[in-house]
Amino acid sequence: ALEIAPEVVVMESTGVYWKSPFAALEAVGIVAWVVNARHVKTVPGRKTDMADAQWLATLARAGLLRASFIPPVQMRQLRLVARQRQKLVGMCSAEKNRLHKVLVDAGLRLNVLVADIHGASARAMITALIAGQPMHEVLEHKGRLRASRDELFEALDTEQLSAVHRFVAGEIMQHIEQIEQRIARMDQYLLQGLQPWQARLNLLQTLPGVGRKTANVVLNTA
Repeated sequence: ALEIAPEVVVMESTGVYWKSPFAALEAVGIVAWVVNARHVKTVPGRKTDMADAQWLATLARAGLLRASFIPPVQMRQLRLVARQRQKLVGMCSAEKNRLHKVLVDAGLRLNVLVADIHGASARAMITALIAGQPMHEVLEHKGRLRASRDELFEALDTEQLSAVHRFVAGEIMQHIEQIEQRIARMDQYLLQGLQPWQARLNLLQTLPGVGRKTANVVLNTA
């Protein structure tokens, strides 16, 4: 490609197959366009599999193609981390839902007591229940409860809380904490990697409800 000295190289954004040639062209300083395959197909003209390259070149020379936005290589690499973080967030949510189902199966209805069953108070109470602590010790971890005394003891009736329930809930709780630790490490890694784009991060945080973590995720996935 260097010998030919092209002004621009055009390729379709098919799956992930464009990424390697794009990176190779980028590394040697050749401008590369990644165009939407759907857009190419809407341009009038004969286009067959055999004539893809020639047709793309013709459309590009005629100014009928628009290059898609491709982030700089550093941000593309950071997006690998951001996407893995998204997977972990989904896994964590699934595990939290599973923990709630196990507790309900044991006759415990923490959602009656607390607004957020995944909040700090609820988690401390669950940990105490798993450890088999007596009720008065479990309740030492409570925050603001939204239940009467009768509702409190009904919701925390531990008669059905078996050793099996405690074991499964304990394993799920450990997994949740492990995932959260990994997410926290990824957040830190992303924030460090985004230092060159600090101005954009700061600008995003001026939006109502957008904090540092949210701005971090938006910049890495938008």
